[in-house]
Amino acid sequence: MCAADALGMPAMLNIDALITTNDYLNMFTDRGTATKWTQAHPGVTGEILTHTDAELLGRHIFGDLLT
Repeated sequence: MCAADALGMPAMLNIDALITTNDYLNMFTDRGTATKWTQAHPGVTGEILTHTDAELLGRHIFGDLLT
């Protein structure tokens, strides 16, 4: 139930999908909002990914699970 899940499921199921977000589950509409969230939560580690990099990560994690 995170951004990688949402972005990886279409790859796992070999389908196209449109994924929308309203800045929830640590999936943000833009880098500025993500940066504000990380500054407000200094104990949380990770990195801010571009939409393309996040989709590639989701494909990497989930893409081959059903093959």
